[in-house]
Amino acid sequence: MKNEFFNPDDCPFEVLGFYEDLIDAETSKCYGHRRVEAPTRPLGAAGMGEVFTITENLELTKGHRTVILKASSEKPKRVVGRICILCGHVKGKK
Repeated sequence: MKNEFFNPDDCPFEVLGFYEDLIDAETSKCYGHRRVEAPTRPLGAAGMGEVFTITENLELTKGHRTVILKASSEKPKRVVGRICILCGHVKGKK
């Protein structure tokens, strides 16, 4: 899980995984999140600089339900992604 953007040994919490919040680039509306294997850019706000264009439907989770982000090549969605850590317990405490 260690890569150039994140070292789990430096984190005070157990690392259970990572997720990416997808946010509308114009309105800042949160569409939902999806799980990712490992960070591909800096975590949190430091990695939010790049705007992505989504051109096909994407399944996301919002709260406890699944939502579909509807997009197409005729009506693409411009989103900003923010990768966050899915944390567990504090290391060394139970």
